[in-house]
Amino acid sequence: MARIVMVEDDRDVARLLATLLVDAGHEVHAAVDGEEGIALIQQVRPDLALVDMTLPGALDGLDVTRAVRATEGLADLPIWALTARSRPEDRQRGEEAGVSDYLVKPDGIVDLLPRIEAALR
Repeated sequence: MARIVMVEDDRDVARLLATLLVDAGHEVHAAVDGEEGIALIQQVRPDLALVDMTLPGALDGLDVTRAVRATEGLADLPIWALTARSRPEDRQRGEEAGVSDYLVKPDGIVDLLPRIEAALR
């Protein structure tokens, strides 16, 4: 199916998402911080990136999104924000950075597989 890069620092969430995605037939690559996430996305050239907006280290999910958008050949990559932040201003900052879709944890995880299948058709 799809090649997906997930940038998520919460090991429990990452494990849950990876299991769901792999069981659905997707190829999953995982990173735990922004720098690793950018490098992995640039290397793998996935069909979809799932990026936590709150990451440890110097780069957060918005920084990851901006860096990927500035990478030749990746400007149109679907980047979905995974976040616990649901305020309108958080969503707006994500959209301004180039986020394609916005999933609020944990509720957004329930709809993840059908949304991926619909988006990647």
